[in-house]
Amino acid sequence: MFAYVVANITETDPEGFSAYRSVALKVVKEYGGKTLIEPSPIARLESLDKSEWEPQRLVIIRFPDVATAKKWHSSNEYALPKALRWASARTEMLLYEGRD
Repeated sequence: MFAYVVANITETDPEGFSAYRSVALKVVKEYGGKTLIEPSPIARLESLDKSEWEPQRLVIIRFPDVATAKKWHSSNEYALPKALRWASARTEMLLYEGRD
């Protein structure tokens, strides 16, 4: 089954986050990951109680399976990009198992 990493990212240092992106996407690809959505929404379709939920950068990455997603997140190759992200953004990240 595919695995999906869903991240809500709020940049605190745009230059630092740009450095993160320049190296992170390569590592995602090395682990078979594929970014499925662009970070900015095209349109608001629904909103509960007129909520103003506006993620600055919402990312969904698909990996071949949960084990591979976990290996990517804890890998030596992702250690530097992860440190760059931690220094330049606040992140909430979840891992989901999905259907093939």
